Amino acid sequence: MKPDQCEEYECSSYNYGDKVRLKTDWYQKHGFPYKKGSCFKVYYQFFDWIVTNGADFHIDDIELVETKAKTA
Repeated sequence: MKPDQCEEYECSSYNYGDKVRLKTDWYQKHGFPYKKGSCFKVYYQFFDWIVTNGADFHIDDIELVETKAKTA
């Protein structure tokens, strides 16, 4: 495998501090207290699940709103 390639589960699309938005109303329709458009802070990504300060969401259920700037 080339250095610039990685398998899907090895790549992290979301990092600590990123801001994400819920893009589905599935959670609200099923009794969860999360509405479409709600924003959360990312703690980490575990395979295709994103762990946030509100709950864990599937990667297909959220979209990136803001990336935390990396400091050197």
